[in-house]
Amino acid sequence: MGYWLWLRDTKVETRAGQQVLVTSQHWYGSDSTSYRMVYLVNRMSDFAPIYHAENVAGKNRA
Repeated sequence: MGYWLWLRDTKVETRAGQQVLVTSQHWYGSDSTSYRMVYLVNRMSDFAPIYHAENVAGKNRA
């Protein structure tokens, strides 16, 4: 039987003089190869993406 646990952490930070929303999400599955992580930084004023990185099945993408 497979299962997933999803955790998300969000916080507001100031970077380069502007407020940004930083989101970190983790998905844990019953199989360690199913782990997934996403890290996002978005501008607070209009939610425009500034940075996006993810790790899926051990492969990093940014």
